[in-house]
Amino acid sequence: MRHALRNARTKTAREQLTPSEIRRLERLMDLDPSEVQINENQGHWLQSHAYLGGDGRGGQINVGKDTPPSVLAHEMGHLTHGRSRLETALAELSTALTPLAATIPSLIAMQSAHDSDWSRAAPYLGGALIAPKLLTEGLASYRGLTALNEVRPDVSMLPAILAQLTYPVTLASTSILAPVLVTGMKAQKAQRQAVAAKKAPPKESR
Repeated sequence: MRHALRNARTKTAREQLTPSEIRRLERLMDLDPSEVQINENQGHWLQSHAYLGGDGRGGQINVGKDTPPSVLAHEMGHLTHGRSRLETALAELSTALTPLAATIPSLIAMQSAHDSDWSRAAPYLGGALIAPKLLTEGLASYRGLTALNEVRPDVSMLPAILAQLTYPVTLASTSILAPVLVTGMKAQKAQRQAVAAKKAPPKESR
């Protein structure tokens, strides 16, 4: 791992950030250069991902082709999450709860009456499930982009900002909006059934 560290730099980092600038980023975020590995793959830079090390001072970053420096800095910010028990727990919760947020709230809404407490609580549960993910992403962006602004204030932060906007939009749609829509459709169905029942002719008594 250590021998690959100085050589495993992204194409974009070589073009837009010098090795010394990358080392400055690492120092500003209190990362250990000997424990940071950055690998380039053939995917899109929106698929970039960071894997934490044990102590919050290193780890592995997989970045896509032509990854903008701001996105690289954001992923480097993710490597800082293991420095305290709170941040470690937050990162673990993010990994564990985010997949559940896309299914559990909607399932609750589908299986519950439209006017029940469960249906009303489902969107709030969805918001709680995605909160750790949004917090970890925000913290990574703050640390990474703050450091990048010190090293290269001329570099655009827009790619990282736009990439991060996909999280609240996507997660809120699946975990908050979806159960609201399910409950709304069930309420409309119940209302139509009630109207139809009122319009139906009374049954003749025998």
